[in-house]
Amino acid sequence: MEEENIFTVQRPASHTDWETYHAIRKKNLFDPIDIVYDPNHPSLKDPKNHHYLFLMNGQIIGTLQLETLLNDTCIIRTLVIQDPYKKKGYGTLLLSLAEEITKEFECRHIHLHSFPNVVAFYEKSGYTRMSFPIDESTYPGTVDLGKVLQN
Repeated sequence: MEEENIFTVQRPASHTDWETYHAIRKKNLFDPIDIVYDPNHPSLKDPKNHHYLFLMNGQIIGTLQLETLLNDTCIIRTLVIQDPYKKKGYGTLLLSLAEEITKEFECRHIHLHSFPNVVAFYEKSGYTRMSFPIDESTYPGTVDLGKVLQN
């Protein structure tokens, strides 16, 4: 009989957790688009930003960064699944867990900047093209998406 996988989301707690968090983001998000990754970026210490590890059976397979705004809005800054785990439904699961986490912050709206090649991934989970709640510069060609959460 095949055992079910156990998925958890937790905040990085140790130096090793943070090293893994940075390595996953750098390799899977920043390197492919030739952006220099800064593991000391101010957003990592900003109390509005919340960082998470996504684990399957105790092994880190992805990361999540959420930002809370003063109103009832959260921003998914990054949602990353490591390459060997992509296209297996784990990104969809992490997105669903991210939506649950935003409820802890009393968010009713979620926004994100998406690369064009993954817009369909977000649309399958109910995200639509929506103006971004704050004025900021983004990576060229990104698509602004959002979703109104149900209570």
